[in-house]
Amino acid sequence: MIRGIKYFLSLSFLILTLTACSEAEDKDAYLSGIRLSFGELDFEPRTKTYSLAVTYATTDIDITAYPAYKGLYSYIDGQNASSPVNVELNIGENTVVIDLQGAGFIPTVYTLTFIRADATGSPVITRLGEDPVTHTQGVEYIDAGATALDAEDGDITDLIVDSLTDNPIDINAPDTYTITYDVTDSEGFSAITVTRTVNVVVNTEPVITLLGNATETIALNSVYIDAGATANDAEEGDLSADIIDTSSSVKTDVADTYIITYDVTDAGGLSAAQVTRTVIVTP
Repeated sequence: MIRGIKYFLSLSFLILTLTACSEAEDKDAYLSGIRLSFGELDFEPRTKTYSLAVTYATTDIDITAYPAYKGLYSYIDGQNASSPVNVELNIGENTVVIDLQGAGFIPTVYTLTFIRADATGSPVITRLGEDPVTHTQGVEYIDAGATALDAEDGDITDLIVDSLTDNPIDINAPDTYTITYDVTDSEGFSAITVTRTVNVVVNTEPVITLLGNATETIALNSVYIDAGATANDAEEGDLSADIIDTSSSVKTDVADTYIITYDVTDAGGLSAAQVTRTVIVTP
Protein backbone atom coordinates (compact mmCIF):
# COMPACT_ATOMS: atom_id res chain seq x y z
CA MET A 1 0.00 0.00 0.00
CA ILE A 2 2.82 2.41 0.91
CA ARG A 3 4.49 1.57 -2.35
CA GLY A 4 1.28 2.50 -4.19
CA ILE A 5 1.07 5.80 -2.36
CA LYS A 6 4.66 6.64 -3.30
CA TYR A 7 3.93 5.86 -6.94
CA PHE A 8 0.80 8.01 -6.85
CA LEU A 9 2.66 10.93 -5.26
CA SER A 10 5.47 10.60 -7.77
CA LEU A 11 3.02 10.54 -10.66
CA SER A 12 1.15 13.54 -9.20
CA PHE A 13 4.41 15.51 -8.94
CA LEU A 14 5.20 14.65 -12.56
CA ILE A 15 1.76 15.83 -13.70
CA LEU A 16 2.06 19.05 -11.72
CA THR A 17 5.53 19.69 -13.13
CA LEU A 18 4.39 19.13 -16.72
CA THR A 19 1.36 21.38 -16.17
CA ALA A 20 3.53 24.18 -14.79
CA CYS A 21 5.87 23.93 -17.77
CA SER A 22 3.06 23.93 -20.30
CA GLU A 23 1.54 27.09 -18.79
CA ALA A 24 4.83 29.03 -18.67
CA GLU A 25 4.51 32.31 -20.49
CA ASP A 26 6.88 33.41 -23.24
CA LYS A 27 9.52 35.91 -22.14
CA ASP A 28 10.02 39.35 -23.59
CA ALA A 29 12.88 39.49 -26.08
CA TYR A 30 15.61 42.11 -25.65
CA LEU A 31 18.91 43.08 -27.16
CA SER A 32 21.87 43.59 -24.86
CA GLY A 33 23.53 46.02 -27.26
CA ILE A 34 23.90 47.32 -30.81
CA ARG A 35 27.26 48.00 -32.42
CA LEU A 36 27.67 50.24 -35.47
CA SER A 37 30.67 50.74 -37.76
CA PHE A 38 31.74 53.79 -35.76
CA GLY A 39 31.14 52.35 -32.28
CA GLU A 40 28.57 51.20 -29.75
CA LEU A 41 25.09 52.72 -29.92
CA ASP A 42 24.01 54.58 -26.78
CA PHE A 43 21.52 51.88 -25.95
CA GLU A 44 18.77 51.04 -23.45
CA PRO A 45 17.26 47.53 -23.89
CA ARG A 46 13.64 48.62 -23.38
CA THR A 47 13.90 51.50 -25.85
CA LYS A 48 12.94 50.10 -29.25
CA THR A 49 13.41 53.11 -31.59
CA TYR A 50 16.54 55.18 -32.31
CA SER A 51 17.36 58.03 -34.70
CA LEU A 52 20.88 58.96 -35.71
CA ALA A 53 22.31 61.59 -38.05
CA VAL A 54 25.26 60.61 -40.26
CA THR A 55 27.40 62.57 -42.68
CA TYR A 56 27.10 62.56 -46.45
CA ALA A 57 30.31 60.50 -46.60
CA THR A 58 28.63 57.65 -44.70
CA THR A 59 27.33 55.63 -47.65
CA ASP A 60 26.87 52.40 -45.69
CA ILE A 61 27.03 51.08 -42.16
CA ASP A 62 27.75 47.76 -40.43
CA ILE A 63 25.23 46.81 -37.75
CA THR A 64 25.64 44.07 -35.15
CA ALA A 65 22.75 43.30 -32.77
CA TYR A 66 23.48 41.25 -29.64
CA PRO A 67 20.55 39.23 -28.19
CA ALA A 68 20.29 39.36 -24.40
CA TYR A 69 19.43 35.67 -23.97
CA LYS A 70 20.63 32.30 -25.22
CA GLY A 71 18.26 30.88 -27.83
CA LEU A 72 17.31 34.36 -29.06
CA TYR A 73 18.35 35.46 -32.55
CA SER A 74 18.51 38.85 -34.27
CA TYR A 75 17.88 39.43 -37.98
CA ILE A 76 18.17 42.35 -40.40
CA ASP A 77 16.44 41.73 -43.74
CA GLY A 78 16.62 38.00 -43.02
CA GLN A 79 20.34 38.06 -42.25
CA ASN A 80 21.60 36.94 -38.85
CA ALA A 81 22.72 40.16 -37.17
CA SER A 82 24.80 38.56 -34.40
CA SER A 83 27.66 39.23 -36.84
CA PRO A 84 27.90 42.53 -38.80
CA VAL A 85 25.25 43.13 -41.46
CA ASN A 86 26.11 45.83 -43.99
CA VAL A 87 23.34 48.30 -44.88
CA GLU A 88 23.55 50.90 -47.64
CA LEU A 89 22.39 54.42 -46.76
CA ASN A 90 20.66 56.81 -49.12
CA ILE A 91 20.53 60.56 -48.63
CA GLY A 92 17.76 61.36 -46.19
CA GLU A 93 15.89 58.88 -44.03
CA ASN A 94 16.89 55.20 -43.89
CA THR A 95 14.96 52.76 -41.69
CA VAL A 96 16.56 49.52 -40.49
CA VAL A 97 14.43 46.95 -38.66
CA ILE A 98 16.02 44.42 -36.30
CA ASP A 99 13.80 41.37 -35.66
CA LEU A 100 14.28 39.34 -32.49
CA GLN A 101 12.98 35.76 -32.55
CA GLY A 102 13.41 32.59 -30.55
CA ALA A 103 11.45 29.69 -29.08
CA GLY A 104 9.87 30.75 -25.80
CA PHE A 105 10.24 34.46 -26.54
CA ILE A 106 7.75 37.11 -27.67
CA PRO A 107 8.95 38.41 -31.08
CA THR A 108 10.27 41.95 -30.75
CA VAL A 109 11.31 44.65 -33.21
CA TYR A 110 13.93 47.39 -32.80
CA THR A 111 13.91 50.23 -35.36
CA LEU A 112 16.97 52.29 -36.28
CA THR A 113 16.52 55.40 -38.41
CA PHE A 114 19.64 56.85 -40.02
CA ILE A 115 19.40 60.37 -41.46
CA ARG A 116 22.15 60.80 -44.03
CA ALA A 117 23.03 64.42 -44.87
CA ASP A 118 23.27 65.57 -48.47
CA ALA A 119 26.48 66.83 -50.08
CA THR A 120 26.02 70.30 -48.58
CA GLY A 121 25.80 68.93 -45.05
CA SER A 122 22.31 70.33 -44.64
CA PRO A 123 20.05 68.96 -41.88
CA VAL A 124 17.18 66.62 -42.72
CA ILE A 125 13.58 67.01 -41.56
CA THR A 126 11.40 63.94 -41.02
CA ARG A 127 7.65 64.49 -40.90
CA LEU A 128 5.81 62.53 -38.18
CA GLY A 129 2.31 61.14 -38.62
CA GLU A 130 0.13 60.92 -41.70
CA ASP A 131 0.18 62.92 -44.91
CA PRO A 132 -2.30 63.90 -46.13
CA VAL A 133 -4.54 64.23 -43.08
CA THR A 134 -8.34 64.20 -43.28
CA HIS A 135 -9.66 66.26 -40.38
CA THR A 136 -13.23 66.77 -39.20
CA GLN A 137 -14.63 70.31 -39.13
CA GLY A 138 -14.99 71.74 -35.62
CA VAL A 139 -12.57 69.29 -33.97
CA GLU A 140 -9.36 70.61 -32.43
CA TYR A 141 -6.37 69.94 -34.69
CA ILE A 142 -3.19 68.69 -33.01
CA ASP A 143 -0.29 68.40 -35.42
CA ALA A 144 2.00 65.36 -35.23
CA GLY A 145 5.01 67.61 -35.93
CA ALA A 146 8.40 66.66 -37.33
CA THR A 147 11.97 65.94 -36.26
CA ALA A 148 15.26 67.35 -37.56
CA LEU A 149 18.70 65.80 -37.44
CA ASP A 150 22.01 67.30 -38.50
CA ALA A 151 25.25 65.41 -39.01
CA GLU A 152 27.24 68.01 -37.05
CA ASP A 153 24.68 69.47 -34.63
CA GLY A 154 22.73 66.27 -33.95
CA ASP A 155 19.08 66.58 -32.98
CA ILE A 156 17.85 70.09 -33.81
CA THR A 157 14.12 69.34 -33.68
CA ASP A 158 13.58 72.26 -31.30
CA LEU A 159 14.81 74.64 -34.02
CA ILE A 160 12.10 73.65 -36.50
CA VAL A 161 9.87 76.51 -37.61
CA ASP A 162 6.43 75.50 -38.88
CA SER A 163 3.78 77.59 -40.57
CA LEU A 164 1.09 76.90 -37.96
CA THR A 165 2.15 79.87 -35.81
CA ASP A 166 1.46 82.46 -38.50
CA ASN A 167 -1.08 80.49 -40.53
CA PRO A 168 -3.09 78.22 -38.23
CA ILE A 169 -5.62 75.80 -39.65
CA ASP A 170 -9.17 77.11 -39.44
CA ILE A 171 -10.97 74.04 -38.16
CA ASN A 172 -14.33 75.70 -38.78
CA ALA A 173 -13.68 76.35 -42.48
CA PRO A 174 -13.58 73.22 -44.65
CA ASP A 175 -10.66 73.60 -47.05
CA THR A 176 -7.23 72.20 -47.93
CA TYR A 177 -4.36 73.56 -45.82
CA THR A 178 -0.60 73.10 -46.18
CA ILE A 179 1.77 73.05 -43.20
CA THR A 180 5.46 73.69 -43.86
CA TYR A 181 8.43 72.70 -41.71
CA ASP A 182 11.85 74.40 -42.00
CA VAL A 183 15.10 74.32 -40.03
CA THR A 184 18.60 75.78 -40.30
CA ASP A 185 21.72 74.39 -38.60
CA SER A 186 24.49 76.28 -36.79
CA GLU A 187 26.49 76.65 -40.02
CA GLY A 188 23.60 78.28 -41.83
CA PHE A 189 22.61 75.27 -43.93
CA SER A 190 18.86 74.89 -44.37
CA ALA A 191 16.97 71.62 -44.74
CA ILE A 192 14.70 70.94 -47.68
CA THR A 193 11.24 72.17 -46.69
CA VAL A 194 8.87 69.39 -45.68
CA THR A 195 5.10 69.81 -45.95
CA ARG A 196 1.88 68.22 -44.74
CA THR A 197 -1.55 68.56 -46.35
CA VAL A 198 -4.54 68.82 -44.03
CA ASN A 199 -8.01 68.48 -45.53
CA VAL A 200 -10.68 69.89 -43.22
CA VAL A 201 -13.93 68.22 -44.24
CA VAL A 202 -17.56 69.05 -43.47
CA ASN A 203 -18.79 67.29 -40.36
CA THR A 204 -21.93 65.21 -40.79
CA GLU A 205 -24.18 63.78 -38.11
CA PRO A 206 -23.63 60.20 -37.00
CA VAL A 207 -26.38 57.65 -37.63
CA ILE A 208 -27.76 55.19 -35.07
CA THR A 209 -29.10 51.82 -36.21
CA LEU A 210 -31.36 49.89 -33.86
CA LEU A 211 -30.58 46.19 -33.40
CA GLY A 212 -33.51 43.84 -32.81
CA ASN A 213 -37.18 44.81 -32.85
CA ALA A 214 -38.48 48.34 -32.41
CA THR A 215 -41.14 46.94 -30.07
CA GLU A 216 -40.55 44.13 -27.59
CA THR A 217 -43.22 42.44 -25.47
CA ILE A 218 -42.09 40.47 -22.43
CA ALA A 219 -43.79 38.74 -19.53
CA LEU A 220 -43.78 40.13 -16.02
CA ASN A 221 -40.72 39.08 -13.98
CA SER A 222 -38.94 37.70 -17.04
CA VAL A 223 -35.33 38.58 -17.91
CA TYR A 224 -34.90 41.40 -20.41
CA ILE A 225 -31.62 41.75 -22.33
CA ASP A 226 -31.57 44.71 -24.65
CA ALA A 227 -30.31 44.08 -28.21
CA GLY A 228 -28.65 47.51 -28.30
CA ALA A 229 -27.76 49.61 -31.31
CA THR A 230 -24.82 50.62 -33.49
CA ALA A 231 -23.63 54.09 -34.48
CA ASN A 232 -21.58 55.10 -37.49
CA ASP A 233 -20.08 58.45 -38.40
CA ALA A 234 -18.87 59.32 -41.91
CA GLU A 235 -15.77 61.07 -40.56
CA GLU A 236 -14.99 59.10 -37.39
CA GLY A 237 -16.24 55.63 -38.23
CA ASP A 238 -17.77 53.31 -35.62
CA LEU A 239 -19.12 55.23 -32.60
CA SER A 240 -21.14 52.33 -31.16
CA ALA A 241 -19.10 52.36 -27.95
CA ASP A 242 -20.15 56.00 -27.36
CA ILE A 243 -23.89 55.36 -27.45
CA ILE A 244 -25.79 56.38 -24.32
CA ASP A 245 -28.99 54.39 -23.77
CA THR A 246 -31.66 54.13 -21.10
CA SER A 247 -32.20 50.36 -21.23
CA SER A 248 -31.63 50.15 -17.47
CA SER A 249 -34.94 51.96 -16.98
CA VAL A 250 -36.89 48.82 -17.88
CA LYS A 251 -38.36 47.25 -14.70
CA THR A 252 -39.41 43.72 -15.49
CA ASP A 253 -41.20 43.40 -12.15
CA VAL A 254 -43.55 46.29 -12.95
CA ALA A 255 -46.07 45.90 -15.76
CA ASP A 256 -45.81 49.00 -17.93
CA THR A 257 -44.67 50.41 -21.27
CA TYR A 258 -41.06 51.62 -21.36
CA ILE A 259 -39.30 53.72 -23.96
CA ILE A 260 -35.57 53.12 -24.34
CA THR A 261 -33.65 55.96 -26.01
CA TYR A 262 -30.30 55.78 -27.82
CA ASP A 263 -28.12 58.86 -28.36
CA VAL A 264 -24.59 59.57 -29.56
CA THR A 265 -22.52 62.68 -30.32
CA ASP A 266 -19.38 62.86 -32.48
CA ALA A 267 -16.14 64.68 -31.69
CA GLY A 268 -17.34 67.71 -33.64
CA GLY A 269 -20.35 68.10 -31.36
CA LEU A 270 -22.99 66.85 -33.81
CA SER A 271 -25.62 64.50 -32.38
CA ALA A 272 -27.39 61.68 -34.18
CA ALA A 273 -31.17 61.61 -34.52
CA GLN A 274 -32.42 59.84 -31.42
CA VAL A 275 -33.56 56.22 -31.86
CA THR A 276 -36.01 54.52 -29.52
CA ARG A 277 -37.33 51.07 -28.64
CA THR A 278 -40.62 50.31 -26.91
CA VAL A 279 -40.60 47.54 -24.31
CA ILE A 280 -43.98 46.36 -23.04
CA VAL A 281 -43.98 44.37 -19.80
CA THR A 282 -47.30 42.48 -19.63
CA PRO A 283 -49.01 41.39 -16.41
